[in-house]
Amino acid sequence: MLIVDDIKPYKERKVAILNGAHTALVPVAFQAGLDTVGEAMNDAEICAFVEKAIYEEIIPVLDLPRDELESFASAVTGRFRNPYIKHQLLSIALNGMTKFRTRILPQLLARGRRQTAHFRRALLSH
Repeated sequence: MLIVDDIKPYKERKVAILNGAHTALVPVAFQAGLDTVGEAMNDAEICAFVEKAIYEEIIPVLDLPRDELESFASAVTGRFRNPYIKHQLLSIALNGMTKFRTRILPQLLARGRRQTAHFRRALLSH
């Protein structure tokens, strides 16, 4: 447990890394014919896409120490791989554009209003 003066960066971390990665992987995984986050993370190409999005696109624009962000990201991807959690892609896809605006767009804007290669694929598929 952390006791902090300002919870905002930790909320942003959760929304960007956990929810943002979910939102980014859905269109890619769904087009691959998959049904759950776990199935997506067992696909080497999709897993690499998600990890690149997290480590190369999301983490660099967040305002917490990189080691804290990487530790959280590792826990998140471990959770995504958990075979006992059957998180359906379609449930994540509900209200997809709203989720995109709150979970991915802020990181795109933080990187100078340019769409990065990894997120462009998710954006164009959504």
